[in-house]
Amino acid sequence: MHDILELSEMLVPELREIARQLKIKRVELLKKQDLIYKILDQQAIDAAETRKTGRAEKQPSDKKTGSIRSAKEAKKT
Repeated sequence: MHDILELSEMLVPELREIARQLKIKRVELLKKQDLIYKILDQQAIDAAETRKTGRAEKQPSDKKTGSIRSAKEAKKT
């Protein structure tokens, strides 16, 4: 993940390459400052989605495991 200071030191072609990797559209039309903010925005969106899907995958599996165990225990008694 790149921060604003690091991005500010980069040349426009470097920023465009990062933007392409992040699947930002129309990178050729953007000025340096716009590229920087688009990259920062996209990184934040990607990070939020990763956290969101990571939590969503963990919680249901934990609940299922807990309910299966309790159902088996209930059958034993």
